Amino acid sequence: MDIEQFLSDPDRRLNYEELLGCLRALTRGPSDDVELLRTLLDRGVFHPGCAYDRCMTPLMLAAQNGHAGMVRELLARGADANATTASRWTALMSAALAEEASIARDLIARGAEVNLQDAEGNSALHVAIGPSPASEAAARELVGAGCLIDLRDKEGRTPPDLARAIGLPDLAEMIERLAPESGPRYLRDARRMNIAYYAMTLTKARGLGFNPNNVDRPVHYGGDHDGAYPLPAGEALKAWKAERNADEFRDATAWFVPFMEKLARREDFGLADLHPFRGRFQIVHGKKPRT
Repeated sequence: MDIEQFLSDPDRRLNYEELLGCLRALTRGPSDDVELLRTLLDRGVFHPGCAYDRCMTPLMLAAQNGHAGMVRELLARGADANATTASRWTALMSAALAEEASIARDLIARGAEVNLQDAEGNSALHVAIGPSPASEAAARELVGAGCLIDLRDKEGRTPPDLARAIGLPDLAEMIERLAPESGPRYLRDARRMNIAYYAMTLTKARGLGFNPNNVDRPVHYGGDHDGAYPLPAGEALKAWKAERNADEFRDATAWFVPFMEKLARREDFGLADLHPFRGRFQIVHGKKPRT
């Protein structure tokens, strides 16, 4: 696909195959041509949030090819940092595969969830495992952002397990050494204190709980006799505010709203900040209860 020839004809329209050729030429090229990307976006050649190339979004393709400028431009234009393919692949996994720590940092800053797993059970941290210094830098970035090191792929391997299996014991040890000191304070506190869950109210009709070990979906929320499910804090907060005819439930859980707001803004707090409200929750140690 000759992009320059296409751009020279303002009336030219692309068919789907030509569009894919244009997108591949742009994102797989050797240069991080942000100006060309802007021109194509302004002309409406493709939308930053749509999935085109084997369900890969422009953001995934740009991240996978190490084009940091394009990634920032696409994010600024509204590209979804958490879009997934049919196999649940994400842009953060693309950045991890490319061993691009700075791109991973940009994606995380724009809300990319660090603990999503693809259809094979791989997290971004699994994908980042490799022998190069760039791989180590990407792994450091992910662990520092709260990537859990005990997520298992379909073969039952954690990221440290995978590192050892391919002959990288030093990388495995680095990940394990960093993990207890990584992530927000509530996650570090939960690891240290072996706290799995805060059960606030889990009635037949409504449920609210807090899992400090899940950075991306920390709030369990539900109702209608169907249990409580993990949600991002922002979604749980919207649901809480939309509750109808539930004054008793709202009164019992209103103290946790400021913490949901902090979680939604990715602000930090420690588990000790919850303890002045003792009596309004039950701490569960060890395995989180089925809800």
